[in-house]
Amino acid sequence: MRRLLPILALAVAVIAPLLHAAETIDRVVAVVNSQTILLSEWDTAARLEALLNHKPLESIDDVSRRATFDRMIDQELLRGEMENSSVARCTPQDVAVKLSEIRQQYPEASSDTQWNAILSRYGVTQEELESAIAAELDGLHLVDFRLRSSAQPDAAQIERYYHTVYEPAMREKRAKPASLAGVTPQIREILTQQKLTDLTASWLQTLRAQANIQMNVAPAEAAAKP
Repeated sequence: MRRLLPILALAVAVIAPLLHAAETIDRVVAVVNSQTILLSEWDTAARLEALLNHKPLESIDDVSRRATFDRMIDQELLRGEMENSSVARCTPQDVAVKLSEIRQQYPEASSDTQWNAILSRYGVTQEELESAIAAELDGLHLVDFRLRSSAQPDAAQIERYYHTVYEPAMREKRAKPASLAGVTPQIREILTQQKLTDLTASWLQTLRAQANIQMNVAPAEAAAKP
């Protein structure tokens, strides 16, 4: 027993700092309506966004990290709304289609081995990427369900866009403009998406005002960690 005591003391001395370091590295950086966001999750999200945007890890800076952090809060708010809605969640097939589109951005990843090497380079896993895709698709479904009906443009708005945006763009290209009726569906969708963007931003501001959000982020933590 006497021989074990020094060994145990040494083990505690070695392990305790490691545990403290792990706790320091992976700590809570925000709490959104009782749901925690960890520093490790923030780092992973930043890496995933770089991958999804086809940008190198070196592009992750303090500005992009903070933007990622804000989007994580918004996503958590939408997740909470999703749980209280009847909106159907995305299917594995939806995720697979989106994943295929992402892989096509990387022609050098024609094989699974090459694709896995890219994931490894970004420090993320296939499961983390699929989870991020599912969360994004669910959020888009929710926004579409809640706000699309309020984002529909009227005939006057479509005609105004046709004359002030579409026709001038065609003239600049020296191309013959299509008829108003011929491009009305495309213009309607463009204007709907623009309005959806504005309505989503306003809705998220409302959700933030109603939520219990606690942040624990020091300025230095917004620095890049590729």
